[in-house]
Amino acid sequence: MKHLLPLVVLMLAGCNTPTPEFYGVTPVEVTVSGSTYKVFRAEDRAQAIRTNMERRANENAEAKITHAIEIATACKVVGQLKGDVVLANARVDCGSGARPWPAEPMVLDIECEIAGRSATRVYCTPY
Repeated sequence: MKHLLPLVVLMLAGCNTPTPEFYGVTPVEVTVSGSTYKVFRAEDRAQAIRTNMERRANENAEAKITHAIEIATACKVVGQLKGDVVLANARVDCGSGARPWPAEPMVLDIECEIAGRSATRVYCTPY
């Protein structure tokens, strides 16, 4: 039993840690419609990790993750997300006018609403 506590601590410590390809990358924290994500970018790849608890997966989870990646990176998500509602990977197209990835942690608070079931419109208000 006394060996169980260190194991639990180690498991919880890895809950919002990026995969190895994003080690050393400074994340940007973004909140979209109540879900908070740490977003990491390495060249044309991005990874979003939801850092807050939610009771059940939201039907708009993919749209929220996509929007969080696009807000944090100022790039367009290309193709499908790979992953789940907690950790998702994406390819991003930053174009020629892409801003450099932040050297220091940055927190963006943006409240977004996804209109309709098709998630074709997203309305956001920066704080």
